Amino acid sequence: MGNRAPKSNPQEVSKEKPKEVPSRFLYTQGLNESNQCGKDGYPLSKSKCVVTAVGGMNHALAILNTGEFVSWGSNEFGQLGTEADSYLSSYILEPATICPIALPRSIGAIRIVSISTGIWHSACVSDTAQVFAWGLGTEGQLGINPKSFFIIKNTESNEKFISKPTLVDSLSLKKCQSIYCGSNYTIVKTRDHKIYTFGNGTEGVLGNGNTSITHIPQEIQSLSGVHIKKIACGWNHCLALTSKGVVYNWGNQLKDIIHGNDPILFPQIVSELQGYFINDIACGDYHSCALSCKNPNELLTWGSNGYGQLGIPSLGLEYVARIPIKVEIHEIAQVVCGGLFTMARLKENTVMAWGCNRQMQIGQGFPNIVREPSVILYQKSGLKRITCGYSNVMFLSNEIVLKDDIINPECEMKRRVLSNDYKIESSRDLTSDRGDRSNQKH
Repeated sequence: MGNRAPKSNPQEVSKEKPKEVPSRFLYTQGLNESNQCGKDGYPLSKSKCVVTAVGGMNHALAILNTGEFVSWGSNEFGQLGTEADSYLSSYILEPATICPIALPRSIGAIRIVSISTGIWHSACVSDTAQVFAWGLGTEGQLGINPKSFFIIKNTESNEKFISKPTLVDSLSLKKCQSIYCGSNYTIVKTRDHKIYTFGNGTEGVLGNGNTSITHIPQEIQSLSGVHIKKIACGWNHCLALTSKGVVYNWGNQLKDIIHGNDPILFPQIVSELQGYFINDIACGDYHSCALSCKNPNELLTWGSNGYGQLGIPSLGLEYVARIPIKVEIHEIAQVVCGGLFTMARLKENTVMAWGCNRQMQIGQGFPNIVREPSVILYQKSGLKRITCGYSNVMFLSNEIVLKDDIINPECEMKRRVLSNDYKIESSRDLTSDRGDRSNQKH
């Protein structure tokens, strides 16, 4: 399906229904070829309050405060979980159409507590610990046998998919809690701290030594009993964060970057991060991030720097970091990755970004490659969280985010020259490296 990974950040919703759900507006920017960003950055009506949202290659899922579970964007492989959007109409750029996701009626009334998107598939976990999956399933990433009779075949692409959420029967007794979709594989965490994987294990992403393609969930035995707090999925590699701040990795992060790079078939502790207490992790296609909760907290990145996604300006674009390197940003509250870019939300709700900007996911007025961490949103007090699709970013806020709130360095420089205003010091680095490097190797 091409060398691109989804960058959905799997999200969980509290099992206990909160007394009051904050109103959160969802603003999105970046690639919009399948309406995943909607009109003027708003795929949902401003009257809709979003609890959580995730994005894949060109589709997205969200849970609303009303309990509605919705999707929008491309439905080429049934990844929206509805038949409301056809293959052809998904590529006509019009305001996004929100599609309610209909779970099987036979299941009864349930709440969704965890959602995730892969490159062409989607999945969720209910409050009754049931796993549902839909979308492209040719490589076993749905946990359902592709030979099953209810798989629909896309005659345009010769791929098999399921167009509606379908119960993954093999996980019904596993007490599932969270789900994490990679490019063409899926990882499930259970309430008793067991990790199950399925899909394309060619590059070791299944973490249990299996390098075949399988739809049968299999446990990562080496993580049995380890209290895993969070899992992050890249194109060919994974990270797992424990409750003690320890990070494991497995798979093949540098596949396609370094010829003959061998995969890690079983989870290994990232020894260079020991001594830091890590409280957040994120994966891009070929790079990884770990956020320490030291005071001041520190961000460490490693992997490919082909689009400047490591956030270290002194490194060349051909550079590969095999061990974590510190990024000179402090007071970070959250870090997320798109396919080839990285974003950080600071504690005072300024957002910084770096890496690939070919689809304007970092913003207008920036070069195609942003080589150093640059401010794109300045101290938005209502900002609650950011999350990324492959080539877009989503801002979840208690305040409406306007297009004019997003910093455009070219406009900012003109404004500063005209007004002689130099108060926003963080804008000083936003105009660096304006050359178009879109054809440079990653």
